[in-house]
Amino acid sequence: MYLLLSYRLKEETIGYGGKRGFYNKIYKSIKNNDSSNSSIWEMNNHIGTHIDCPRHFFIDGLSITDYPVDNWMVSGEKIQLIDAHLTKPPLIGIQDVNKKIINKNVELLLIKTGYCYKRKYVKYWNSNPSLSPTFAKWIRWN
Repeated sequence: MYLLLSYRLKEETIGYGGKRGFYNKIYKSIKNNDSSNSSIWEMNNHIGTHIDCPRHFFIDGLSITDYPVDNWMVSGEKIQLIDAHLTKPPLIGIQDVNKKIINKNVELLLIKTGYCYKRKYVKYWNSNPSLSPTFAKWIRWN
């Protein structure tokens, strides 16, 4: 089982805060008699789907390169995708999911909130969903 977890990167992709997202500069081109086609890509680390590692918020926190690559791999049977029906946005609470459907053996729980449809709006980066403290504790300890 494969799930596409990121937005496709293209120059129209909006970056966090409405900023420029992805820039593709042609570096070499066969049309210009170069030996191959090649590009230089420029983007900030808040484009598409991403993971904020501890260093994003703490000076001595771990960065993405501090984790082994197998840390980011999970087999399909250990992934669960659930829909949240936000009753008090932007907080996701126990009431927003059917807690009986959460598999206790899951290693990666993905919560679909529908905020992907708000990417063009300030609400997307200014008031994005997060787990309520009660729900976070429930997931951790149940």
